Amino acid sequence: MKVFRLDPKLCRVYFCQSRPLGGSKLKFPFNMRSILTGAPLAFAFIALTAPGAFGQCDDISANGTNNMATSCACASVGQTDCDLLPDVMISWQAMQNEQYYSGLGGPTEYSQTSTSTTGNPGTANAGRLRLSGGTPNMGMGPLEVRGVRADGYRKFICGPMIDSVYSPLANNVNFICGNGYTAKQVLFQRIYHKNGNTMSFTEYERGTMTYHPTHQHYHVNGWTTMTLRIAQPGISDARQWPIVATGGKLGFCLTNLFSCSSANGYCRDSHLLSPAGNIITNTAFGSNYGLGSEPGCSDDVQSIVVGKGDVYSENLDGMWLNLMPGLCRNSSNAYYIVAEVDPNNDFIESNDANNWTAIPISLTQQTIGPVTGQANIFCSSNTVLGPGQTRTLTASPGTAYAWSTGATARSITVGAAGTYSCAVTCPCGSLSTPSLTLSALSAPAAPTGTDGSRVGPGAVAISATGSDVHWF
Repeated sequence: MKVFRLDPKLCRVYFCQSRPLGGSKLKFPFNMRSILTGAPLAFAFIALTAPGAFGQCDDISANGTNNMATSCACASVGQTDCDLLPDVMISWQAMQNEQYYSGLGGPTEYSQTSTSTTGNPGTANAGRLRLSGGTPNMGMGPLEVRGVRADGYRKFICGPMIDSVYSPLANNVNFICGNGYTAKQVLFQRIYHKNGNTMSFTEYERGTMTYHPTHQHYHVNGWTTMTLRIAQPGISDARQWPIVATGGKLGFCLTNLFSCSSANGYCRDSHLLSPAGNIITNTAFGSNYGLGSEPGCSDDVQSIVVGKGDVYSENLDGMWLNLMPGLCRNSSNAYYIVAEVDPNNDFIESNDANNWTAIPISLTQQTIGPVTGQANIFCSSNTVLGPGQTRTLTASPGTAYAWSTGATARSITVGAAGTYSCAVTCPCGSLSTPSLTLSALSAPAAPTGTDGSRVGPGAVAISATGSDVHWF
């Protein structure tokens, strides 16, 4: 791939050779990520909206300060001295029905015996649930991470060792760990600061990235997690629901593949599907729209600028959940796909509470119910209760619970000896647990003793009789 930059804020020209495109539309009528990874595509011009369309608000291309913060706005109205922080969310609409970037629609489920493959070379899809993910930046500043500090140094983690390399200009220093470990390049998050008309920045050591040999570029590590879960009564945070399937996609290259206006509905003022938040467009960010650099999948800089977002579509490597054999089908949305961006809070944001979302899904290609077998009870410790002790009993995951005590939560805390059981409603039927008996450890009888007394120096004989006597 060859990239010619005319003006990093006004436009960018991507040049590739191969088959022609069928036309040119501003909303990318081709796979932009294929361009970024060097896959053969045709010659294309893509114009990016200039921040000047809203006013003078720009980041810093060179080290130091500048006067490009004139019309940049702080998150709080009227404030003129502030950090311009990102706020990255994960779009439930992109996950539910990805139409803007790939046009592949919603998640695609494959049976355990499917012969379908995706990609070239083909990756088997048997027992997989493929899905897309979109991550818009809803903050007033860019999420900008750099592999090289402003002073020109790069840092690499090699297992227990950390190496620093001075390389301010090289796009790829081809660093190899001398101890055989795969190198993780340390990232430096650049936070821009507005003080009146002056823009400055501070760099913070946050997160790492690793070279991805299939995609042939660098991925930010630990960027997302994707799981399949069962909703639990009384628990609103879907990240606390029990997991029944996990995915393999964790690292992403951060780039800008849509704007809030072009991908209608991907940007909202809430991360929740229900109630759905209001749709946000580019104008909501004012002069800050587009703030940040857009270098692509570089090991020097990666970013998601203000009011734009990244998309990984379901046909890409790793974009799936692994559905284990025996997981039953259900047509009443008993399962939920739960996705979270920056789950380890590696990066500085204005709001970490909106980094996740959940969408219901019906599985139609898995095992036909009703389920057979039994559920189980997991005890937090041994089954013998000492005086004043309690135990937490947790049933196998389901959609509803009926304990012998009358409780209806998945977990109960008990402090009395007795026999406990639970009936678990599952996505494809009901299962009962075996009974679990807790017994109480009786307190030993108090020891008996004989006293002694003496006035003045000398010895006194005292004694105690009982079970396992200890003197203090």
